Amino acid sequence: MSDPRTSVWANLVTHIQREAEKSGEATDIPVEWKQIAGAGRGLVATRNILPSETLFLIPPSALLHVHSRSISETFPPSFIPRTTLPSPGALTATQLLSTYLALHHREADRRDAFFRTLPADFDSHPLSWVTERGQASGWTRLRQLLPRAVARLVDDVERRFKEDLAVVLKALRGHPTVLKNRSLADVEAGFLWAWLNVNTRCLFYPFPLPQPSNLTLAPLLDLINHATPLPPATPLPKPLVPAGGGYKLVAPSTGYKKGEQVFFTYGSHSCAFLLAEYGFVLGAEKNAYAEADVGEIVERWFKDLGKEGKWKKEVLEDHGYWGDWTIHLYPSPAHPSHRLLPVLRLLVLRASSRLSPEFQAWLDVLNGLSETVSPGNEDKVQDALVDLCAAVEKRANDALEELDCLGGDETDAWVESTASVRRLLEGEKQIAQAVKKSVEDGVEF
Repeated sequence: MSDPRTSVWANLVTHIQREAEKSGEATDIPVEWKQIAGAGRGLVATRNILPSETLFLIPPSALLHVHSRSISETFPPSFIPRTTLPSPGALTATQLLSTYLALHHREADRRDAFFRTLPADFDSHPLSWVTERGQASGWTRLRQLLPRAVARLVDDVERRFKEDLAVVLKALRGHPTVLKNRSLADVEAGFLWAWLNVNTRCLFYPFPLPQPSNLTLAPLLDLINHATPLPPATPLPKPLVPAGGGYKLVAPSTGYKKGEQVFFTYGSHSCAFLLAEYGFVLGAEKNAYAEADVGEIVERWFKDLGKEGKWKKEVLEDHGYWGDWTIHLYPSPAHPSHRLLPVLRLLVLRASSRLSPEFQAWLDVLNGLSETVSPGNEDKVQDALVDLCAAVEKRANDALEELDCLGGDETDAWVESTASVRRLLEGEKQIAQAVKKSVEDGVEF
């Protein structure tokens, strides 16, 4: 039996090439859409590709954005942002494109070539755990196993989704003719799928519009998987916007060998951010921006100090150092963030108030007037780092142990979701172990 993706891909390539010809461009597309083991689908080279060779061009007419013809034919002018100034009643690009996709959700399998390459569902995305499965015990507990900082990122995605849905439904109630033969319930039923397509697949596009609306959906480019090469690896290709619009993707200085997968980077994203926003996790060793947030642990340590911890917290707030504390695997050697070190120096400082000479010594270090508070203080910081790494490792181990016992529905979505959480937790454990080793090896931070 033939793979249905083959015909979908062929139709998409034909569509892109025809659109390019209309604008006087010819584009060879020396890549193909294939299933990638452990990574879903992706694009691989069909032949050897030379360094700096153009992989393909995507003409402006093939993009879907707020100025696309299909958008202007679907929505009233008041829905569409036009200038850099806020337009009363206008939707953002995310809201507008999500509504457009949701309106056509039920017919997506029989619409144009681009629609047919969009994912059929996002069942393994954390937002789906919340909105689609409600209080189902296994899914609820899976979310609870996320470290606090990761859960907050998921909460933020959920908040944005709900806010966008509310705005869209209100706008459609005021302009029911947009629905044509559909209902608000139809839009609401397809909005999660539509919103996640937009949130996970849009690229920046330089319109003279408010920042949230400088987005577009782009066929072909949205089939490329994310990677963050570790130094000194060759930088990945970056989609370029030619003078005439659209996109051009150029091979890196190493080119590609036949069968090699094409990647680009979605941004400088941690594993936690990738899970919350995109629904997948790279192993920490594959992510140049891998980090573990240690905020909930350090905050607890300050709270345990009682009154002393309270005034020290106020000091850190006054100087802009409260919160956003992380440990990192890269660049090697593994290390704490620059924000974390002064916090730990103050945490272990023997000082009764801001008037003590010990506190002034800490302040001198913070202001760059001195290298260290004292040799004894630095020793205690190293001990605190070891304890911190042990706490992160324990947090990960406890969650992994519960994950092993967690009962689910054994669907593909459950298997993929638990695998992502496992990869995230194992990554944080790996980072903690690596930072601990750096301390034990005498690395100076």
